Amino acid sequence: MVMINGTVLPSATNFIIDIQCDGKTNQDVAFHFNPRFNKGNVVCNTKRKRIWGSEEHKSEVPFTLGQPFEIRTLVTRQNYKVSVDRSEFLEYNHRIPVELVTTLGVYGGVIVKTVEIQARGAAFP
Repeated sequence: MVMINGTVLPSATNFIIDIQCDGKTNQDVAFHFNPRFNKGNVVCNTKRKRIWGSEEHKSEVPFTLGQPFEIRTLVTRQNYKVSVDRSEFLEYNHRIPVELVTTLGVYGGVIVKTVEIQARGAAFP
């Protein structure tokens, strides 16, 4: 499980959490989580060999500009299960084997307070 605590900037149009297969620019992204305040949705996707796959959209944004949040991402054998502020939010099926994941990236209109990675067997949400 990956837990991120932070605050959305009051002026944010979006932010991104990428669970990546390599820390290098333009490398594979196993799970791209992108809340878009300017569009009122959350987009999830995977980038493989520098090509983005088909986007999956959730037509709500469970974050408030200028407010703190907690995101928990449980990595299972089948998918990523995301909760926001301890409420289940979405599931995203693996498109790249999780064994290839090496890096976590957080970008855009957010201030990160803490990141915690828990070992197997942690409860969700």
